[in-house]
This record gives sequence, C-alpha cells and structure tokens, in this order.
Amino acid sequence: LDSEVEELHRRGVRHTAIWSRGVDSAMFSPSHRSEATRAALGITPDQLMVLCVGRLAAEKNIPLLLDAWQRLGNRADGARLVLVGTGPLEAELRMRVPAGVILTGVRTGAELSATYASADLFAFPSSTETFGNVLLEAMAAGIPCLAVGAGGVLDFAEHDGNAWLAEPDDAGSLAEGIRRLLDDATLRARLAKNALA
Repeated sequence: LDSEVEELHRRGVRHTAIWSRGVDSAMFSPSHRSEATRAALGITPDQLMVLCVGRLAAEKNIPLLLDAWQRLGNRADGARLVLVGTGPLEAELRMRVPAGVILTGVRTGAELSATYASADLFAFPSSTETFGNVLLEAMAAGIPCLAVGAGGVLDFAEHDGNAWLAEPDDAGSLAEGIRRLLDDATLRARLAKNALA
C-alpha cells in the first residue's frame, strides 16, 4: 500500500492515509451469546435462528431473502428468520409478516451485540454492497455467514472458507445455501471458526 500512497503523492494528492475497515472485536464477539435474547424473540434453544441486519429496503435484496425463506417451507426444526433494522419496506412487512419471520426494528449497542452472537446463521442477500460491514460484524460475532458472491463482500468473504456464497439475485441459490447451512452443523461450525480467524 505504500507504493499506492507514493503514487498519489507524485500525482499531487496530499493528506493521504490508509483507512482500514474493521469491527470492534470486544463488541462483536461470541461471548455475547444470550439465551435470554433468543427467548425474548420467541426462539427456543432447539430452534435455529437466521439473522439479517441492515436497512429494510429493496436495494438490500430483502425481498429476495424473503422469497428464499418462503421456498424453505415450514421446517420441522422451526427455524426463524430475524430481521434487524428499519427502512422503506418495514411498514409493508409488518402488515404481512411471512411465517417464521421476526421483525425487531433497530438494535444498537449491547442489544445488537447479543442479537448477532445469539444467531445460528447470518444471511446477507445484498449484491450491491461496496463493503458489507454487517457481514464482518457477524463473522466477528462467531456465527457462520451466507452472502451472495457479488460486490465488496468478495474482498473478504471466501466461499466454503469463511462464508458460504450464493449466486447473486437468485432466490433458489440463496434458499439452497440457507437449507444446506441449517442442515449441516459441522459446516456451520467450520465457517464460523474460519470467519473468526
């Protein structure tokens, strides 16, 4: 990176610095897992919790995630999809929440940390992210992650390494990824371990 900074200086660009991306690993940590947080959402210890954090908006591909979720049908394990955030789709979603979906609204601080760490899987359907900080927060929280293989997440998410990548804008691929991860605890554990590393 020093050579890039030097090149910018040669071209007359001053006051440059490396701006790294990252998350607070004390705030986003597996240590914040909480059965009380899960219980408050109506999720029992034997149910799997799929989490999505972000703006409830079409550009975040929330409709795609909901389509994928509905393709899974009623699972015998009673898995639940928890959406954390607010946005233009919230009112419509609240009027007709799909089966198995829980809307929490905005969460911040310790409540957000506990929500991340208490999930069993993080789903990130956006194909237009320039970075995808929520995916990095989920990785730091020690939960396995499913994302679409597009945009800025490809800078740090590696398929079948530290995340599972689905095809962009493909509800079938996203549903299959969710199904595979919910059904394979060993795969979830490996992806979570690699994400933390």
